[in-house]
Amino acid sequence: MQSSRSARWQKNAKRYWRKFQKSYDEFLDAHLRNRSLRRIERFVFGWMLVLGLVLTLLFHQSSQLEDYYLVDGPTEGGHYIEGMVGAVEGVNPLFADGSISETASRLIFSSLLKPHPQEGMYLDAAASYEISDDETEYTVTLREDILWHDGQSMGAEDVAFTVDLMQDPDVGSHLQLQWRDVEVKVVDELTIVFELPNPFAPFLQQLDFGIVPQHLLHETDPERVRVASFNQDPVGSGPFIFDQITSDMQLRLRANENYYDGKPKLDRFTLVAYEDEQVMLDAYNRNELRGMTFSSDFDDGLLSNPGRSNVNQVSVGGQVFAFFNTEELSSRAIRQALVRATDTKAVRRSIGDDFRVADSPLLPRHIGYQPSQLAYDPEAAREQLEEAGLNYEGDWLQDDGEPFRLQVVTQDNFNYPQTALRIKEQWEEVGIGVDIVAVSGTELQEEYLRPRNFTVLIFGVGLGDDPDVHAYWHSSQRLDPGRNVSQYESEVADINLDDGRTRTDEDLRAAKYEAFQAQWRSDAPAIALYRLHGYYIHREELRGASLSNISNPVERFYDVTNWTILSEPELKRLQR
Repeated sequence: MQSSRSARWQKNAKRYWRKFQKSYDEFLDAHLRNRSLRRIERFVFGWMLVLGLVLTLLFHQSSQLEDYYLVDGPTEGGHYIEGMVGAVEGVNPLFADGSISETASRLIFSSLLKPHPQEGMYLDAAASYEISDDETEYTVTLREDILWHDGQSMGAEDVAFTVDLMQDPDVGSHLQLQWRDVEVKVVDELTIVFELPNPFAPFLQQLDFGIVPQHLLHETDPERVRVASFNQDPVGSGPFIFDQITSDMQLRLRANENYYDGKPKLDRFTLVAYEDEQVMLDAYNRNELRGMTFSSDFDDGLLSNPGRSNVNQVSVGGQVFAFFNTEELSSRAIRQALVRATDTKAVRRSIGDDFRVADSPLLPRHIGYQPSQLAYDPEAAREQLEEAGLNYEGDWLQDDGEPFRLQVVTQDNFNYPQTALRIKEQWEEVGIGVDIVAVSGTELQEEYLRPRNFTVLIFGVGLGDDPDVHAYWHSSQRLDPGRNVSQYESEVADINLDDGRTRTDEDLRAAKYEAFQAQWRSDAPAIALYRLHGYYIHREELRGASLSNISNPVERFYDVTNWTILSEPELKRLQR
């Protein structure tokens, strides 16, 4: 009975509770949900929608960023300071035959064409060029947008004026000989024609000369151009503008904002001259320089922090020879014996392991190159010396009863003295007495090289990218200012050198230079000792500089407008 009443009570309680809930819901709908709660619901729903959208975007962005990473990217601005050994005496491309003046000229002045490490000669101030069918006329059209650093327009008259200065012997440019037979005609403001007496295969390389402004130099007497005030405050049309030469031997430049090929990314560029490489190296190790050029004697251990620098070996496009004065050493047999008595491998080993083989008057990259030097054979050398009329008394050679001695002249820096000493030791092994004379570069030029006052001369020469070595071995260049310092004369060599430079067909040129090398090997006017190279060292923050495959140190500036030393964060995409 009691349980029955309890069940009825629970049943009634549930019914009343359901009625209460229904009434309460009706009250809320009538008085609250239609007002405040609906607004609250909309507010909460809105924020939930925003939160969902944000989470969706974050997820999408995260999935996209999985393919990217953050790095320091190059940015514009900054001051690049480079060290070189030498002196700052002024800048004029007509006289730029030294490292610092040539470097500054590359940065300040434009040329018609410039060398590219991979592509040969490429357009600079020239917009285009055409070569006549007979290959004796080169018509060059200039760009229209070139301005001198003082705001004047550059044109064909400036180019013709520059060539006139190079051709004038009173000016004294080192380029005078190679331009003396070229005629120049101005067609219009932007067009100029070069007329050659004969085809000349390397002529495009010859168009790489710095152009000077006619409006600033036309009133200067030719013999005064070398000492003109212009050289201390040069005006060019290149990527950098001259600022000043300081008392502490700094040549300061700033970016040319109107440069026709685009403003350089660097703001400033300074060249600092040092008296020797050790002083320069100390400055680099004190973080006073961002880059420097160095001779062949360099080792990474010289750097205080080698891990923060890049060391680039750079070809200088030349070789070191032991030149024989063929007027004094007129016996071909003796010259051949001297070649056979010289172990060039041992010479290279004595001055450093990184020197490359030289065995020809040409470089290996030249058209027609062939190894063309007699092999080291001291026993054959002794026999040939006796066959030439010399005789041994004990260990030493005699010539008509007198000791047979040779004077070897060289420069007193770089590796030349050590090279001379090693050759002296080798020649003494076959009975030849040797006296070494080592002098300064200036004395070498004035007292020995120009007057041809030597028997043997150890010296390096630049050969460039073309096999045209006419200047060093053709008989027309025997006397100063020609560079055939051996005074070498050979009709066969002359014919092939002439033909090689006046042909453009590569196979024909190769055949001519092969014939020349065969004659050179037989006549032995010199010994090819080793190829020259240098180093360009720079800090790791330098970017945009392409230093591989350049054949001359100044070619490093072919892309100088892209050099950067500053950086900022930059996103990079992963390569998958």
